[in-house]
Amino acid sequence: MWRTTDCEKVNVPEPMSVNKRTKFDPTTEVLGTSLIGATTSISVPRYDISLDAGHSAELLHPNSNIFLSHTHTDHLLGMNDYFCMASKLNKPITIMAHPETIETVEKGLEGLKEKNPDVKFDVTFKPVRDGDVVKVNPDRKFKFFKVEHEPSSLGISVLERNNGEWKNKLTFTGDLEVDQHIDLPIPDLSETENLIIESSIIGGWRHIVGVEQLESYFNHTTIDDIDEYFKQHPPRPKRVMINHIIYNTCKGVEKDICSVLGDNGTYYFPNCTGKGTGYYDLVNPKPLQCDNLRDE
Repeated sequence: MWRTTDCEKVNVPEPMSVNKRTKFDPTTEVLGTSLIGATTSISVPRYDISLDAGHSAELLHPNSNIFLSHTHTDHLLGMNDYFCMASKLNKPITIMAHPETIETVEKGLEGLKEKNPDVKFDVTFKPVRDGDVVKVNPDRKFKFFKVEHEPSSLGISVLERNNGEWKNKLTFTGDLEVDQHIDLPIPDLSETENLIIESSIIGGWRHIVGVEQLESYFNHTTIDDIDEYFKQHPPRPKRVMINHIIYNTCKGVEKDICSVLGDNGTYYFPNCTGKGTGYYDLVNPKPLQCDNLRDE
């Protein structure tokens, strides 16, 4: 299942210049690509962490920490690229994931070592479960929480301490069925300043075949689900980035998000040009200007 088996063929991309990164807030920058069934690979250099490693992981400069949300291939396929890039940089990496996900990735690394006997890999595996906390320094820690998608699915929050108080700076859900959490809420979704959440079913797909039919096919999330969740469990985060989308008409996506979520927050969706990647690009998403769309 792995995209790469030969480290010699893997190139390490340069870190992107600041002016090409997403200013998700004044201090948090997000890079990556995400498209349902193809890839999710996200990097947040501010916190030295990568979030999932679909095959587009080859496009991202590796961080020291990587969180893998679950075992589906569009979130794991690029791990061998990640291992090879980190090796070329002599960079130790720590992989945090559910034990089942760790087991899958360990097997992949064993095969990669067999194919590359002269390459040194400095990898630490850290299995985590719902409620676990990993402290990376005195003022930063990662917290993990259960999400409904598959048995091994987890989300992650990045917390930082400022003046003695811990704040949730960023939350990444991975794939999830958010409607399953109406009765079992995830506090991190409302407590975070910046939320990266999947919404696979948006845009015209909802109108073409209907939400109910789509939800019977995908254990994923709709924009309506997200809206309903925050109505039930306020407050909404200051900033929300949509990823893992299925629809390919940007204006349709914009109008769909605005019609449901309105002006209740700042919403970002991927740059739909996909230039240089072939996928929805998180490098330059833009905040939605809902006022400009209402009368169209």
